[in-house]
Amino acid sequence: MITLRRIFGVRMAIIALLILVVLTGVGNLWNEYYLAGQIRQQNQTNQDIQQAQQLQQQKAQRAAGAIVEQKLCASLRPLVALATLRPPAGNPVTNPSRGFEQKLVEKLKPLANLASDIRCPVKGLY
Repeated sequence: MITLRRIFGVRMAIIALLILVVLTGVGNLWNEYYLAGQIRQQNQTNQDIQQAQQLQQQKAQRAAGAIVEQKLCASLRPLVALATLRPPAGNPVTNPSRGFEQKLVEKLKPLANLASDIRCPVKGLY
């Protein structure tokens, strides 16, 4: 026969199990919230580090680009001076050296605009 004590004991066991399940669920939720916060903080730190590295790389690339530009402009100065020379007048058929000089000047003409195309400083170019 089922007694009142037995019913009361079963009810208490069920209530205790429900409380245990609820406490376990709350503990899991709190743990997930805590871990998610840590992950967010780590991600933010990693993003900050990556952004700082990108800025350093960009700065280094700009500095290297400026050095290459200076060297290129320095190398172009004599070539631009050559490209702006005018060939001597004369018939290239009767004087082959005139023909050579005229062909050379024609080949160097694109260099005359190259310095301004890459924005070399005009002062001291010639």
